Amino acid sequence: MKTPHNFDLLTTTEMQALFTLLEQRFNAEVEESAKSQPEFERELRDHMLALERCIHTNDFRRLDVDVPGIVVEGARYRRPTVRNRVHRAVF
Repeated sequence: MKTPHNFDLLTTTEMQALFTLLEQRFNAEVEESAKSQPEFERELRDHMLALERCIHTNDFRRLDVDVPGIVVEGARYRRPTVRNRVHRAVF
């Protein structure tokens, strides 16, 4: 049995970026927050997607998924490596 990989979600750059976004948002004036609501929603979505990708990447790394592709709910995915980053692509 392999030893589990250590993964500290709270120290990831994605989580830190989310914390920064939320801290800025909740420290902003109410009027400014109201005006910037659409932008905040887009930024929050982008940060959450980045965090989700980080979690999946580390979970697959923990599971030692080392295959050219996987099938999730009927959709096929592969992990091409580009500049030392893992991207999801349909194959």
